[in-house]
Amino acid sequence: MLNAVLYGLLKWWLDAGLWFADSISFLDRMAICLIVVCAYCAAMTALKPLQEPVVLPENKDIDLTPSPNEAVEKANIPSSFPTTECVFLMSTTLPR
Repeated sequence: MLNAVLYGLLKWWLDAGLWFADSISFLDRMAICLIVVCAYCAAMTALKPLQEPVVLPENKDIDLTPSPNEAVEKANIPSSFPTTECVFLMSTTLPR
């Protein structure tokens, strides 16, 4: 919520009165919003940290052992990349 409100203020409120507001581009406004939101989060964490760490639930019922063909599947991924890349490049450079 803070980012949306802050971006709106930078976009429309600053445009109304400050001389440099017209020269602030989209990415510059987003960078300003990012810095302000990160500073806000750091300040809130410093002022009021959690009483205890958050414990994420774990599902122990899922079998996470790798498949026997995993090594073969991983080996085939890089070999398919040049083919895909050539097809993409050819399709974008051919005249239509």
